[in-house]
Amino acid sequence: MAKTYESFDGDALDDPESVAVNALVAEMVGTARTVLAVGLRNDALAELLQKRGVDVVRADGELDTTPLGELAGERRFDVIVFADVLERVRDAARLLGSARALLAPGGYVVATILNVGHGAVRLALVRGRFEYRGRGNLDHTRVRFFTHESVEKLFQESGYVIAAMQRTTVPVFEPSALLPIVRREDYDAAVLDEVLADPEAETLQFVVRAYAADDGELVPRLRAEIVSLEALVRSVRAELAEARNGERGSALAQANGTYLPVAGSTPNGEALERRSQLDSEHRRVLQISDELRRQLAAKDTVTRTERARLVGELERVAGESERLQAELAALGAERSRLSAELAERDSERARLIAEVEVRGTALERSAHVLAQQQALAVERAGELQRAHGELEATRLQRASLQEQIERERRERAAVAQRLAHVDAECERLAERLERAHALLELREASARDQGRAADQLLGALRRAQRRAETAASLALAARAAGSLARADAAPAQAANGVPPAPLGVTTDVAVHDPEPPRRSLPGRIRGALRRLLSG
Repeated sequence: MAKTYESFDGDALDDPESVAVNALVAEMVGTARTVLAVGLRNDALAELLQKRGVDVVRADGELDTTPLGELAGERRFDVIVFADVLERVRDAARLLGSARALLAPGGYVVATILNVGHGAVRLALVRGRFEYRGRGNLDHTRVRFFTHESVEKLFQESGYVIAAMQRTTVPVFEPSALLPIVRREDYDAAVLDEVLADPEAETLQFVVRAYAADDGELVPRLRAEIVSLEALVRSVRAELAEARNGERGSALAQANGTYLPVAGSTPNGEALERRSQLDSEHRRVLQISDELRRQLAAKDTVTRTERARLVGELERVAGESERLQAELAALGAERSRLSAELAERDSERARLIAEVEVRGTALERSAHVLAQQQALAVERAGELQRAHGELEATRLQRASLQEQIERERRERAAVAQRLAHVDAECERLAERLERAHALLELREASARDQGRAADQLLGALRRAQRRAETAASLALAARAAGSLARADAAPAQAANGVPPAPLGVTTDVAVHDPEPPRRSLPGRIRGALRRLLSG
């Protein structure tokens, strides 16, 4: 959901607090030429900066969700101003951190932040009152509240070093539209002492100037700030000593019955000097009048004309005396008025002296803080140098890694080429394997055909063997029959004187046994089958 910020009203822009804070912001902006005003609703501040010749660019929008770079564009700025903005966003550290990328070299941030630790707010809380208002420290549009400590912590966490912190002040019991109304008589002395002892009890608003901690020019700039602050502290101390001396002189003069004004302390010094001159003139006229009267009484021989002249002179002197008396009366009234005014100015001067002492203490504290920040900056500079060394080592390591990656890339290319060759060889082997499979399938088909042929041949051979065995059996039977016939004819041949033929021998060629085969028929068939299968 989009979030809107209420604008300042006309009265707020004209009240003394707003005028004072605008002047402090303009003073901190200084001679910068380009300013980015983030979430600015104070038109009076923008007009004041523009009259000083500053190019003011506004970055308005949903600051909680939209990156600041999108609102500001590609430009870089000398100063980035957060005027009453950091209290209105939920993540002020993120917003401040994103502003560092938009700063030009040597640029800085100026921020105004209301102090929720003001004495009036704390005393109201003691009475159980925390009432939001239309504007001021308890403005109902604020989602964050800050004290002096939390302001320093915010800038430190966001990557900044605070170079200057000024304040606008409002007395605790002085009625103001920006603060809760509290009365001194409503609180115990112990509570008042504790609240009023806080150095920030009267601080209404902080005005901060801060530099990015990673800025290379931070250390020289902080040193210059410290030198400037030390000079300011010496000047303030000199003014305090002069004011105290003037106060002691005034008290001494009042104790003696006359008032000796400090040179340059009142615009009516000429009137007081004129009054002193008239007092002297009046005393001189009275002395002359007394002398004339004495001479008139002593000289009885003075002529009437001379006496008339002297009487006229006396009347003239008396008239002059009366005029001087009237002027002295007027000067007396003027003196009373000036005395009252000087008393008021003494009171104001005492208040200013106390305020200057407070500011001097604050400046000393700021100088101490700046010294600490300078030490921190020096330490961070050392860390940055070490980081630069580590970065250089990382760059060298990265270059080595890139060379190694390049070598691996070349090796990978060579391996890829070899893989391509292997893939081509595999494809050729696959083709040869396919041809071998086809040839094997052909040979298997041929073997099957040869097997069937062998089976047929074997059947035929078996049939021939059976026929041969049958023929052999018949031949044996014939031979046996011939033997029997010869046996039967042997007696008759013997009677006729023919010698008997040996048993088993016949003259009939047809019945002679053929030469037995060197190899049996099944053996020859098996050999033929083996040759067929091996071929």
